[in-house]
Amino acid sequence: MGDVILALPAARALKQTYPDAKVVFLCRRYTAPLAAMCRWLDGVIEMDLPGGKVLEDIQRRGFDAAVCLWPAPDVVRLLKKAKIPLVAGPGTRIRSYRFHRKLFEHRKWGLKHEVYYNLNIAALIGIKGLPDPMWEWEIPRETDARIDELIQSIGAAKDSRPVVLHPGSGKSAKEWPLECFGELAVRLRERGKSVLLTGSGEERVAIDSIGKMAGGIPNLAGDLTVTDLAALFKRASLVVANSTGPLHLANALGTPVIGLFPLDRSMHPRRWGPLGQMERVVTPESAGDGMGSIGVEKVFDLADSVLNDKKPVAVSIWHQPPKLAVLITIACPWWNAAAYVAIELAMGLRERGHQVWVMGRWGTPALEKAGELGLETIAVSLHKQDPWSVMQNARQIRAVLRE
Repeated sequence: MGDVILALPAARALKQTYPDAKVVFLCRRYTAPLAAMCRWLDGVIEMDLPGGKVLEDIQRRGFDAAVCLWPAPDVVRLLKKAKIPLVAGPGTRIRSYRFHRKLFEHRKWGLKHEVYYNLNIAALIGIKGLPDPMWEWEIPRETDARIDELIQSIGAAKDSRPVVLHPGSGKSAKEWPLECFGELAVRLRERGKSVLLTGSGEERVAIDSIGKMAGGIPNLAGDLTVTDLAALFKRASLVVANSTGPLHLANALGTPVIGLFPLDRSMHPRRWGPLGQMERVVTPESAGDGMGSIGVEKVFDLADSVLNDKKPVAVSIWHQPPKLAVLITIACPWWNAAAYVAIELAMGLRERGHQVWVMGRWGTPALEKAGELGLETIAVSLHKQDPWSVMQNARQIRAVLRE
């Protein structure tokens, strides 16, 4: 779900650049309802159609171009068989030779947000600027009515704006412990907030434990379709979730969110955070700490602040990327005047809106200090001088600089 939501701005940009073109979205069946709620899309093709029907559908429509945001093998083969005249996609996979236009950008470093990675690929066929708004949804009226009835059936007022906790992640991310969600629910209810729980059917039993801890909270896990979830989130005053598709759905709908993220490179909020609400991300203090190290008090204080903030959530062009991407290297193995000046420079550049990374030796005081101050760090084994380590370091630094 999250991948689809973060891909939609690229499709939106294509539609804004070529308003007379027909833009059709190819996705899996379970995410098709998300694309169907985008009124500016001209169609949706489900990748899961039986037999060769998906290929037949693509060929029947006679596409002039295709943008492959993620080169899954079955998708690349499908686009090749469809014989579309122009196919653009990432150039970093072996199968990328099948694309006519390629972008050589490695996402594995996670140096920017996933939305911008996708927009860069769409730029291969000429998009102009950022889409505004990035997301635009049209929830079916019957879905709205069904959620109204559901909210009233659990004893809440029709126009109430509950806090929604979404504790699971479908095993796609590291999760904040259930007992922490339970304690947060207790604190929110003590403040007079109406709280609801959502999740998948497989997570229902586990999520029940949160309701029991908080003295009985409605558990809607497994009861909602994707469109139901969107309608519920649209009504919510706040959604608290791990790094999941539902977090991005709530964010794209303009609902205030709090995202709970690890600091692992592959799951880092820099790439996967709620764009436009990145200041509402909570992480462990360091990459080595588990999700359980995130204190309930910290999350509750942030929730209290968000619930009292009346400013609308931006889901439009205000998501501007940073001005410059700056890499600062600190090669010294100890804390000295040079390291101090480098860290101060990094902090000053970040305060002026630039995106800054600090590269240095593993485990050195300078790199640890940068991490403590919230700067993005890249650790390289600069202390190893054997030929193999030098070659590895050169390869890593070259890849970072290129991106």
